Amino acid sequence: MADDIEPIVKRRLQGANTDHLSRAIYTLSLVETREYSVVVFMLPRGAVLPLHDHPNMSVLFRVLRGAVHMRSFDWLGAPPTALPVFDGLLTARDPVVTIRPEGGGVVHSIAGAGEEGAVFIDYITPPYYMPPNYADCTYYAEEAAPTEQHPRRVRLQRMNPPPEVRMECLE
Repeated sequence: MADDIEPIVKRRLQGANTDHLSRAIYTLSLVETREYSVVVFMLPRGAVLPLHDHPNMSVLFRVLRGAVHMRSFDWLGAPPTALPVFDGLLTARDPVVTIRPEGGGVVHSIAGAGEEGAVFIDYITPPYYMPPNYADCTYYAEEAAPTEQHPRRVRLQRMNPPPEVRMECLE
């Protein structure tokens, strides 16, 4: 799959000033319908998509090339308290990760961890900005909030999108 996408990315980049892309996370939208979207993300090594959610959406996530470090949380009852679901490395050898509104790591961060960063694909349904949601993702800051019953519990506080996150769209 990654080999099929690389020629598309190269065509989109042809003639463009790409000096800044080595420091940015960039995306390529492959399909956008009212029911779903398919988006490829390219993360340089060390680039981070900070903790964020996909409100009322389901996401199928798969690494195509390289490796990512994913941290994910599910809400413990109602926000803002959450419990960790996953904290580890994912590569192209790993199966598809399913994220649903009710579980599977609904709030997550993804960092490029491969030697050359990573390429991954998201299948998102329904897509952002489509009815009935017209949703945008929310970013979160993590704060430890352990209890005796849940020693790994955290509090996730809403925050503005971090200014250091640079997303470049290749269209």
